[in-house]
Amino acid sequence: MLCYSCNDDIFEEDSIECTSCNEFFHFMCVSLKEVTFRKMSKLAKSKWTCSKCKYMDKKDSPPQIKTLQTNKNTSTDNNFINLTESVNFMSDKFDSFGEQLKEILSEMKQMREENRELKNQNIKFKNEITLLGNRINILEQKALDNFIEVIGIPEIQNEVCADTAKLILAKLNEESSVKKAFRVQSRDSKKPRKLVIEVNTPQCSSKIISSSKIQKPRGITFHDQWGNEPIYVNNFLTLYNRNLLFKTKDFAREAGFKYVWFKNSKLFIKKNENHKAVLIENESSLSLL
Repeated sequence: MLCYSCNDDIFEEDSIECTSCNEFFHFMCVSLKEVTFRKMSKLAKSKWTCSKCKYMDKKDSPPQIKTLQTNKNTSTDNNFINLTESVNFMSDKFDSFGEQLKEILSEMKQMREENRELKNQNIKFKNEITLLGNRINILEQKALDNFIEVIGIPEIQNEVCADTAKLILAKLNEESSVKKAFRVQSRDSKKPRKLVIEVNTPQCSSKIISSSKIQKPRGITFHDQWGNEPIYVNNFLTLYNRNLLFKTKDFAREAGFKYVWFKNSKLFIKKNENHKAVLIENESSLSLL
C-alpha cells in the first residue's frame, strides 16, 4: 500500500484514510500528529477528508463552497474537542500524581519519626548494656579480689605451682596460705607464663602487692637460678579490666599522665602529684580526659 501524497510505502496502522476519496496518507503528509488522530472520536475519524477533497470545487457552485466551509468548521470543532479531552486527561493525571505525592510524603514523615524513635531506643539500650557490662565486670573482679599474678617467674620442668607460690610468699615475708596456684599465658608469648595465686583474703592480696612494690624483687630474690630480671606482683584482672589497663597505659604515655594503678577493683589515672586521681570505667572515660 502506497501513500497517495508521497507515493511511498505505508502500513495501515500508521496511516489515515480519506472518507471521501478512500486514499491512504501518512500522518505527516497531511500535517496531522499521530497522537491527535488516536484521540479523535470515531465520528470525527469517519468524517475526516484529505485537503484535496475538502477544497476541490468540482462544480464551482455555492452549495459546494458551503459544504467546504461546513467541513472546515467541523474539523475545527473536532480539534477543539480533542484538545479539551487532552487537557482534561492531563489534569486528571496531575491530580492523581498530586495524591500519590501526598501519600509518599506522609509515609516518609512517618518513616522519619519511626527512625528517630528507633535511634533513641538504640541509644537507650546501648547505655543500659554498657551499665550492665560495667556491673558484671565489677562482680567478676570482686570474685578475683583474693588473687594476685606474679610476672617474670621462670617456668620449671614438672613444676608444682603451689610450691612455687609458697616460696614467693615466704620470700616476701607474707604468711598467707596458698589456696590455689596456676599458670596463665602472658601478653608476650616469648616470656614465661604468669603465675596466678589465690590467697586467703583480699587484704592478704593487697598486702602482698604493697610489699612487692616496696621490695622491688628480682628473680634472684626467690631463687639463685632465676636470674636478675625484675619480678612484678599485681592484681589478677578480668579480661575486660586487663585490656582497659593496657589502653589506659598507652593513653598515659601519649598524653603525659604519670600514674596508672588498679585498687579495690577500680582503675585510676593521675596526671601528676598536683592533680586528682580520675576513675576509668571504660574507654569513654579516657576520651573525656
